[in-house]
Amino acid sequence: MNKAIISASALLLSCVSTTYVSAQPFDDEPFDPIAVEDGSAGWFPSIYGPNDQLGALNEITPQKTLEALRLIKNNRNKPPKTYNLGEIMEPGINAFGSRVYDQVYSSPPNLAPPYTGDNHLNGTEESLNSTYQIATQVDGLPHIGVRSVFYNGFTAQNLIDGDGSGADVIGQEFVDPFITRGVLLDVLGVKIANNETAALGEFDGTTILANSYRITVEDLQEAMDFGDIDEIRPGDVVVIRTGWSYLYGTDPSLKNRYTYEEPGIYLREARWLAQFRPAIIASDAPALEVLPAPAPWSGLQWFPVHQLLLVKHGIRIGEAFNSEELAADEVYEFVFFYTPQRAKGATASNTAPAALAQPNFNGPANH
Repeated sequence: MNKAIISASALLLSCVSTTYVSAQPFDDEPFDPIAVEDGSAGWFPSIYGPNDQLGALNEITPQKTLEALRLIKNNRNKPPKTYNLGEIMEPGINAFGSRVYDQVYSSPPNLAPPYTGDNHLNGTEESLNSTYQIATQVDGLPHIGVRSVFYNGFTAQNLIDGDGSGADVIGQEFVDPFITRGVLLDVLGVKIANNETAALGEFDGTTILANSYRITVEDLQEAMDFGDIDEIRPGDVVVIRTGWSYLYGTDPSLKNRYTYEEPGIYLREARWLAQFRPAIIASDAPALEVLPAPAPWSGLQWFPVHQLLLVKHGIRIGEAFNSEELAADEVYEFVFFYTPQRAKGATASNTAPAALAQPNFNGPANH
């Protein structure tokens, strides 16, 4: 398996930093959806086999997990810290389209007797009306297709052949809990450090990336240098920081900015990242890719990065991964762990991911 960074350890940019060269050029050229569907584009069968339903998560082997765990060193003066990368889920959170998260007490607690039994049992529970495609989430392989085909050539008909509760193939039930290496590409941190004001915006006094800022391959390479990340490896989880977490919440006036004007990568960057075979590419923004698509494709291309990563490469997409605490503690390499919902046929999981690392900065108190 080509690890894919052919790292030019001796090549220098104008400011001394590592540059990363590839065996092929990467561009924004749109793919032909008809060629994808009829198979002539060569998007399937998957490199993991014609029947594979897991995608790039295959790269997370026991050896990969052990490699990740070795990031934690035995240092009593630098204890490890657990980081919650999930956003709060509550009624009214901003989300795409008509997606909602409604949580109500279906059985509220008794405020006074009668209670149950001699031990006076009291209890409560809630009911939900929602989707896994909301808040912090990892998009699964049945979420996005190109025309009638999805990852590994599974068709829309394959997906709906079951009982109607969800995808009959490539669903969440194939995803077990996993531990792997995570890397933070702090694009926002780079732009602030370099005082690149054209790339920066503001919210409530806090600096974030500008609306619809296109994150480039060069930005990602600079972020790797900024975090002293030597390479992206197969099975890694790549998290990109934009500062967009500051817009997350229940303020309806922020919905359009949060969901339709977000900074992110486009096809060139998706192709560049995909060569390394990461398991997940994530962002703190709600869709990973820049919205709207950059000119001249604005209004013509709708979520092509999702199609390329999920359908062609089987690389899952992480959305609304809150990386602010990692950045504050100057943590750029960490143990990533995830226990997704084991929901048959689900198109995503919105359980909160987490990281384990030893802070490089004396930030907030240990959890």
